[in-house]
This record gives sequence, C-alpha cells and structure tokens, in this order.
Amino acid sequence: HEVPAVEEHDPAEDDTGDEDAEFDDQNMSDEQQPAYAASPEPAPTDKAPAPPFELDAELTAHRTAALRAEIMRQPDLALRVLAHGLATTAFYGPYLATVARLGSPYATSYTAGAVRTDNPARLAILAAEDEQHAKLPGEHAALWAWLQDQDVPTLHGLIAVCVGRVADPGKEDWTDARQGAAQVAVSAGLDMRQWWTATQDSYLGRVTKAGILAAVREGAGEAAAHRIGDMKKEAMASNAEALLSGKGWLPARLRVPTPEAVPSEPVVPDAPAADMEYAAAAE
Repeated sequence: HEVPAVEEHDPAEDDTGDEDAEFDDQNMSDEQQPAYAASPEPAPTDKAPAPPFELDAELTAHRTAALRAEIMRQPDLALRVLAHGLATTAFYGPYLATVARLGSPYATSYTAGAVRTDNPARLAILAAEDEQHAKLPGEHAALWAWLQDQDVPTLHGLIAVCVGRVADPGKEDWTDARQGAAQVAVSAGLDMRQWWTATQDSYLGRVTKAGILAAVREGAGEAAAHRIGDMKKEAMASNAEALLSGKGWLPARLRVPTPEAVPSEPVVPDAPAADMEYAAAAE
C-alpha cells in the first residue's frame, strides 16, 4: 500500500490571514468595524490618595469620640440609642449592627491612645464621666438604693453617660446616609468641625503632596491649590494649614450626611442565616 503524501506546512501562510483581515478592517465602514476593548485611561495624577492606615484609624477614633461626647450630653438621644440596641437584639437578631455595643466594654473604632489628650471630644468625655462618677455612691452595694432615690432627669443623665461609654459607630464610611451609625450622627447633630481641625499635626503633614493639594482644592479653591503646587512638602503643608484655617474642611472619614440625605425608609441589610433561622423560629 502506498502511504499518502503529507503536505508540508508553510508557516508563512499563517500571516496571510492576518494581513487579509487587516486589509478588510481598513476597508470596513465604522458600523462594520469589530468592537475592541477600550484601553484604560490613566488615573489622574492630582487625585487624592487614601490617608495612611494609622491616620485613618486616628480619624475614625476622633469620630467615635465626638459621637460619644454628643450622646453623653443628650439624654433623649442616649435613650433612643439604648432602645435601638436592646430592641435589635430582642426582636431582630443578635448579630445586626447597633451603635450601643452593650455586650462588650470595648469599642472596635475607638482607641484612647489614638486620640490626643488635648482633643476636645476626649476632654468632654472625661468631664462627663467625672461629673457622673462623683454623684454615685462609693460602694456598689449601695447603688440600687441610690437609684431608688433619684428623679427621672438624674437617671437620664446617668444613662446618657453609660450609653456614650459603649457607643461604637464602627469603621464604615458615612457617605451612605442609610448606614445606621450615620443616622445616629445626624440625629445627634454631630458636626465634626466643632471637634477637629485640619493642621500639619492632625492631617496635612501626614499625607502626600497630592493629598494636601486635594484638601486645599476642596476647602479653599483651585487658585489656592495652584499657588502652593510647586512648594516642597513641609512648606506646602504649612501654607495649606493657613489656607484652610476657618474654612471648616473635613476629610471624607469625618464627614456627616445632611439630614436631607437620610431616607425616610432606610434599607434594612440582609440578616445572617442564623438570624433568619432565629426569626423563623420566633414566628
């Protein structure tokens, strides 16, 4: 039997199709051209980078301290925060987010060491705690009898300080006004401009030059940012502090939604499977 001849493969022929295809593409109309993935555009060089981890953690702690201070001086708000925490555990499930962390004395978003000793919120917290502690009996055994003798406003003041001590709004971004802690902050009338100011020590000297320029651009305008754009970082941070003085600029971590941004019917997050089983069993 004769073995059939095998045709030899000429690699040069492989390029012919590509050349023909390229020729065809050049003669196609715009409507006939195949769709190709667009090349990603380069990121803008003036975009503000995220702050360093340590700085972001410090800003979060400042935010928590300020909300705690507000809760301590607003007994009506503290009562609602307490009721929210108790009702959430009792009727909705033990794993849903609440600002009042009643099961733990430790707040995940607050570390006293991350807040300067001269921070206004920290000083307000310490003052409220000292004032309340001075009213209480020296021995725990006498506490119940003392409570029996107090009027309602005094009890509300005690509750406010106690709830404020365990308030933990978490580390979530508050740009979503539906977030639970953001709603509490709005109800508290929290204005971080009363508790924090952008200085070299607090922010400007601890971010990149792009971060400094972005802050000035937002707080003082494009022209102000342009004036310091060619400076070395230390001089830029110093001048940025002066430009932002009195402007009330805040980094994103410290911004609180406006009351108008809070929806009348907030979206309820999906409960974990354990909570869903708990709710089904309750029915």
